[in-house]
Amino acid sequence: MEFTPGKFEKLRVVKAFHFGPLQQDLRLDQKIEFDGNVVRMGSKDHDAPQLIAAVRAGWLVLEGTVGGETMKPAAVQIRPAQSVGNNRGEATNM
Repeated sequence: MEFTPGKFEKLRVVKAFHFGPLQQDLRLDQKIEFDGNVVRMGSKDHDAPQLIAAVRAGWLVLEGTVGGETMKPAAVQIRPAQSVGNNRGEATNM
């Protein structure tokens, strides 16, 4: 998603998180406006370019977007508990 300074996009929180730079929790389905540098919450504007990371992570989506966060695989590999010599067996992805 591309942002233009001064042109605020309406975003919706789809994964609640604590936004450290503002010391504020953003709650599920909360609506905010963001232009890539400034976040507008209610009647207050805050400089918060770090919020772009939450947009890229999928925690914030455009207000009209249906659905929410897409689950990402953890890429966990397991091996048999019993070893034969130095060989633990083939890894299996979970």
